[in-house]
Amino acid sequence: MQGRAVKITERTLRAGGDWLGATEAARALQLLARGEGRGDGTYNISSGIRTSVPDLVTLFGVETLQVPAESAEADMDPATESGKNGVYSCDRARQELAWQPAGLADQVAAYVRWAREHPAFFAAGR
Repeated sequence: MQGRAVKITERTLRAGGDWLGATEAARALQLLARGEGRGDGTYNISSGIRTSVPDLVTLFGVETLQVPAESAEADMDPATESGKNGVYSCDRARQELAWQPAGLADQVAAYVRWAREHPAFFAAGR
């Protein structure tokens, strides 16, 4: 949003994750709250797709600048792509809730539009 390169570590360039915007997660949670699905067990609210950090940054249309960890804005360890940072199937949510997350490019575009419409949010140091 500031038109400058994002400072990241070298290992972050090898990292990735299952990126999902809050709006898409909220849509799935709203369906559950309305009683869709069986309502028992676990629903993975995720994209189910691994996207590398470089690919994610490209969607935002910004450059990266490789820096040491102490001056980085992001430092992700590619070895932690399991557990809470894993990529999990969202097939149950898709089938039972009839929920399909928007593509990541569309999610990023919507967020960038929102961010440009709300510059004061970022001026507050967020």
